Amino acid sequence: MLKDNQLFFSNPSNFNDPFDSSFNLLVKPYKKFCDALNGIEKMTNLFDRQGICCFTKSSKPHNKHFWSLYAETYSGFALEFDEDELNDIYPPLHLSRVNYFDEPMNLDNFETTFGFDYIDEIYTVQQCIDAYPYDPMPLDRLFQYLLLYKDKSIWQNEVEYRMLIGEIVREHYKDRIIPNSHGYLLNLPQGAIKSITFGYKISDTHKSEILEILKGKEIPVYIATPDIIRTTTFHWGITIKPM
Repeated sequence: MLKDNQLFFSNPSNFNDPFDSSFNLLVKPYKKFCDALNGIEKMTNLFDRQGICCFTKSSKPHNKHFWSLYAETYSGFALEFDEDELNDIYPPLHLSRVNYFDEPMNLDNFETTFGFDYIDEIYTVQQCIDAYPYDPMPLDRLFQYLLLYKDKSIWQNEVEYRMLIGEIVREHYKDRIIPNSHGYLLNLPQGAIKSITFGYKISDTHKSEILEILKGKEIPVYIATPDIIRTTTFHWGITIKPM
């Protein structure tokens, strides 16, 4: 990402968490829905052609949950992005907040409705079934909605945002979306990366490699260290130190 100035969008099947954005959990259990669309195999392929790029929204890179799960317990690093630059990405994508649910969306209820803040249309599951394959847009929207729909009890503390490359965008912008074995790559606007924060346990080799990539780029670099912060009570926090 830093070297080539690109974002990576993973296919759902390549997520390391089998409960996150899984076809087997979000779609396959609904036999009536799958039968109406002529079977599991076709739906699996269509669902897995979606591309997902994940972010979280926070004023500071201080969340130990993320450092432990996604940055190798301070051995990795965190990137800060300019939200306006991300929203200006081309082809036009949307930085959308994940919706956290108590109960999963029942696809076997064909009257279920769904929609997005940035799109005027409201769809029903029945409309998605009726339109496919002549108009794949509604079903594409449904799969994107499901990829923004996650179990509150597991993930709500992540305050996650996602950018999605759906079937329609992928087909329309073939010249700009670069496929690879695990998903898609998309060029970032210049200036989209605002800063980088190393975990305090990052290896010298890894740090040197990244600093070499950053030469000539006006991207500030920081180091995050777990520290005791004294407030009205004692708690763990993160100290951010400039390099």
